[in-house]
Amino acid sequence: MDQRDKINALNIDDSEKAKINLSVPPADVHKSVGPRLDKGVYEMIITKQKGFREDQTLERRNDLKNRIFKLGHICQIAHNNLQQPHGKYDALEVHFRRLFNNVKYSVSDMMSQLTDQSDLTEL
Repeated sequence: MDQRDKINALNIDDSEKAKINLSVPPADVHKSVGPRLDKGVYEMIITKQKGFREDQTLERRNDLKNRIFKLGHICQIAHNNLQQPHGKYDALEVHFRRLFNNVKYSVSDMMSQLTDQSDLTEL
């Protein structure tokens, strides 16, 4: 909250402030933890869930797909930078590779579930 207040007090354009502020806003009241974080991405990756649950709407499915794809992209970049030999953090490379592979298979399952629908035009 203090960081957000400092940024908002700067004498710059609002568009520049928006670039600096976090996309998930902090709490408005002290002793509050702020908005609840969504556990959908975590559940799909950790449980290696095959596709989406039946109770999820198409909008929710697309949101999860986009967020998991973005996570995979970040993991791929981190892996590529950490795999350099004799790096300070080269031990982390294997973890990012595993997470990227989990994300890759999860996105594949999601895409096949989103696109492999029965043809409703056939009688």
